Amino acid sequence: MTKKLKPIFLCILLASYAGSHLHYVAAMEAKHQRKQGAAPTAASLISDMQKAVAFTAMSAKDRLSTKSKEARPFWAALKTASQSLDIMEASLKSDKTATVKAQDDLGRSMIQLCASWGVLRGSHPKLQVGRGVIALSEAHDMYTYHFGPTVARYKLGGKPAKEELEAVEICLDELAKLGDDVEALSKKAKANSYQARLVNDLLSLIDELLEVKVTNLKSYCKFMYQWDRLSHAVGGYSEIIEVWYPAYYTEWETVTADYTSLVDEFTEVSVSYYEAWEYTELSVAKYDDYYERTSMLVSVTEEQEAEFESYTEEYSEESAIEESEEELAEINEDIEIDEDDDSTAFEEVEDSADDEDGDGESDEEDTDDDNDGVEDDQDSDDDGDGLEDSEDEDEEEDTDEGEEDEDEDDDGIDDDEDGGDE
Repeated sequence: MTKKLKPIFLCILLASYAGSHLHYVAAMEAKHQRKQGAAPTAASLISDMQKAVAFTAMSAKDRLSTKSKEARPFWAALKTASQSLDIMEASLKSDKTATVKAQDDLGRSMIQLCASWGVLRGSHPKLQVGRGVIALSEAHDMYTYHFGPTVARYKLGGKPAKEELEAVEICLDELAKLGDDVEALSKKAKANSYQARLVNDLLSLIDELLEVKVTNLKSYCKFMYQWDRLSHAVGGYSEIIEVWYPAYYTEWETVTADYTSLVDEFTEVSVSYYEAWEYTELSVAKYDDYYERTSMLVSVTEEQEAEFESYTEEYSEESAIEESEEELAEINEDIEIDEDDDSTAFEEVEDSADDEDGDGESDEEDTDDDNDGVEDDQDSDDDGDGLEDSEDEDEEEDTDEGEEDEDEDDDGIDDDEDGGDE
C-alpha cells in the first residue's frame, strides 16, 4: 500500500468503525430504554400489542403453516387481534363506540389465540411464537387493568344504577341455565381430551361468576369483568371446537347458540362509561417488570411490523385445508384433567411467570429459556431480552422472582387502582 493511500484507508477505517460503534451504542441505548421504558399509555400499549402480533406472526411464518387446518384457530385469532388493534389505534380519541367494540373483539381473540397455542405448541417446541403471545398478553392485560371498560366504570363512581342491576339479573338467569347445559355437555365430551378440558374451563368460569354477589360498585365491576371473560371464552372456544372437533361441535353449538345474544351484554353500556374519562391522556404509574416481559418487541422494526401486519390480515381460513399429522396428534392426545384446578387453558399460556418463552416447559427444566436455538449454557443472553448477560442487571432477578398478580381479586382493575381485596 502506498504512503498516499494509507492515510485515506485509515480515515475510511476509522469512519467505518465510528459509524458501526455509534450504531451499536444507539442499539444498546434503545434496548436499555426498552428495559426501563416510559410510563405506558393507552396508545403505547396498543402499539406494543401491534408489535407483539408482528413478532408472533414473524416467528410462526413457514413453521406454523397458514395452510394448516389445525392451525386455523390460531391464525384466525391473530388476524382478528391485528384488525381490532387497527381499529383501536384509529379510533382511540375519536370514536369510543368503535374502540369499545374492538376491545371486545380483541378480548375474544386473545382467549382463542392463547388456548389454541397452548395445544399446538407441543408440535412446535422450538418456535419463539410463545414469547410473542406472552408479550401480547402482557400488553393486553396492562391495557385492560388500566384502561378497560371495568376501570372506566370504576372511575365513573357512584352506586350501580337500576338499569345496571337489571342487566346483572338478566345475566344471572341465563347463567344458571347455561351452567346446567354446559354440565350436560361435559358428559358428552371425550374423556381425558381437550374437548373435556375446554368445557371444564367454562364450568369453572361459570362457578366463579356465580360466586360474585353484586352489592356495590366494586362487585358490579367484578361481575362485569368476569362476565366478559366468560363470554369471550365461549366465543373463542367455539371457534376452536368447530375446527378441531366438528362432531362434538354439533352438541356444543346447541348449548352456546342461545347464549350468543348476551355475549355483548355490557359492550353497549360500556361506551357511556368512557364519556367523561380522558384516559388517553393518562399513563400507568406502576408497571413493575412490564418492559422485561415484553423486551423482545424492541427487535421488531417498523418495516417488519408493516410486513407482518399485512401477512396476518391477509390470512384466509378458506384456504387452510391441509392436515398436519403432528398438530392433529397434539389435538387428539390424551391429557390429565384436574377438575379442582380452576386455571383455564388460556390462562396457562398467559400466566407464564416460570415459562419465559411460552413453550410449555418450565424455565427450571428448559435448557433454552428464550427458545432462540442456543442452549442456555452457551447462550450469552439467557433471558432473550437483547442484552448480554454480563450487561444485564436484572437477568438473575428474572429467574429468581415470580410475576406479581396485578389483579388479585379478579375484577379487571389493577390493585393499585382499586385497593385489591379491600
